[in-house]
Amino acid sequence: TCALPISPGLARAHRLTHAALVLTVVATVGAWLLFAVDPGLPAELLGLVPADAGGRSALRSDLGGLLLAIGMLTLAGIVGSSRWLGPAAVVVGCVLLSRLIGLAVDGPSVVGIAATVAELGALGALLAGLFAFPHGLGVHPYHPAYQPLEWVWVPIHRPGLLRLFNRLVRLGTRLVPLPPGLERQARTVRAPDQHAIPVVQLRPAGATGPLPAIVWFHGGGFALPEAPHHRRLAHRMAQDCGCVVLTVDYRLSLDHPHPTGLHDCLAVLRDVFDSAEALGIDPRRVAVGGDSAGGALALASCLHLRDEGGPQPCHQLLVYPFADETGRTDSARRFTDTPVWNSRKTPYARALHLRQVVGTPPWDAVPGRAAHFRDLPPAWVETAVFDPLRDEGREVARRMAADGVAVVHHEQPGTVHGFELVPWAPPTQAALRARHAALRAAFDPAGAAEE
Repeated sequence: TCALPISPGLARAHRLTHAALVLTVVATVGAWLLFAVDPGLPAELLGLVPADAGGRSALRSDLGGLLLAIGMLTLAGIVGSSRWLGPAAVVVGCVLLSRLIGLAVDGPSVVGIAATVAELGALGALLAGLFAFPHGLGVHPYHPAYQPLEWVWVPIHRPGLLRLFNRLVRLGTRLVPLPPGLERQARTVRAPDQHAIPVVQLRPAGATGPLPAIVWFHGGGFALPEAPHHRRLAHRMAQDCGCVVLTVDYRLSLDHPHPTGLHDCLAVLRDVFDSAEALGIDPRRVAVGGDSAGGALALASCLHLRDEGGPQPCHQLLVYPFADETGRTDSARRFTDTPVWNSRKTPYARALHLRQVVGTPPWDAVPGRAAHFRDLPPAWVETAVFDPLRDEGREVARRMAADGVAVVHHEQPGTVHGFELVPWAPPTQAALRARHAALRAAFDPAGAAEE
C-alpha cells in the first residue's frame, strides 16, 4: 500500500462532514441571497412576520448559527492537533444550547432547524475526534518546552486550504531577516524538464577561498514549502559551520507528485558539483542533508548518485527522515497524537506524494527500503524520541551500519518531530550543537580530531 490505513469510522466521519458542509453552504448562501433580494422574503417563506423585527433578528441568528456550524465542521476536518477539539466542542455545545432555547421560545423555522442539525453534526464530529484521538501530553512525556507545539496544525488533507497555507508559509519565509555576517544570493537551476528551480545560497560574509557546502532539502511531508524555521536553521548552520548552505525550493507533491521533487533535488546537487568553482565551493567538501521529507530526498539523491558512478557528497545529514510508507513500525502505531506531525497525517502526505504510483512504490520514493546502502557517504542520522518516524530513522541507521557505511545515530531525549520550531528549548540547543559538530567534522576531520 502507498498510505497508512485510515480507520473506517474516521473515514465515515469525514464523508459525513463533507456532506454536512455542502448542505449548510447551500442553505446559507440561498438564505442570504433571498435576504439580499428582499429582506422580507425569507421571513415570509419561513412563516415569520415580515414587519416583525424580532422575526428578522431570529433569521439573522439562524443564519449566523449555520455559518458557525460550517466553521466548526471545517475545523473538525482540518484540525491537526486534538488540543483544538476540546475548545471547539465547548463553543459548539454552548451555541447549540442557546439555539435549542431559541427554538423553544420563538418556535421552529426551516433555517433554525437546519442550523441546529448542522451544529449537532459539528459537535458530533468534534467529540468523535476527541474520543478517537485524545491528546498525548500525559502519555508522551516529551520536554515541557514543546507543549506549545500541541496547538500546531498542518492542513495536509485539505488541498485547497493547504495551497493557502503554503502561500502564507512562503510569505513568512521571505520575511525572515538575514543575520549579520551572512550573505544571501538567489539563483536558479534548470530541472530536466527545464523548470527553473529556485535556490537560496547563504555564505559567511567576506569568506575567501573555496568553502565547504551543504545542499539542504527542507521537510514538510513533500507537500509544504520551506518554512521560516527552516530558513533560520539554515542561517545558524552557515554561521556555526562556516560553510555555504544552499536551500532548494523543489516542487511540491500538491501539484507535482513523485518523482518530480526528487528530480529537482538531484538537478541542484549535480549543478553544485558542476559549478563548484564558480560558486566558490570546494567540490570535495559538498554535503547533502534534509529533515523529514527532505531527509528522504537527501538519502534517495545519494543512492542515485552512487548508482550513476558520478561525484558523491562527502557526508549526508539525515534528520528524522521519511524512509518507509507501511506505517507498521512501533513508533507509527504509538504516536497518533504527537505535536507537529503524527501518524494520522502520514497517510495524506503519502497519498499526495505517491498518487501516480501504481502498486509497490519505487525504492527512491521510500529510500529506507532500498536494496542496500553499500558505498554511500558517511552519515549522521538523527531521530526524535516522540515521533512516528523514529523507528524508520533507527532502521536506516542500523542498515547503513550493517552495510559498512560510517554512520552515527543521534537521538536527543525529550524531542518531538519538528522540535527545531522551539529553538530555545534545551533539547533543541543540544541537538543542534551535536548536529553542527558532526558537519564540521565531516568538512574538516583533522580539525575535529584536534577539538
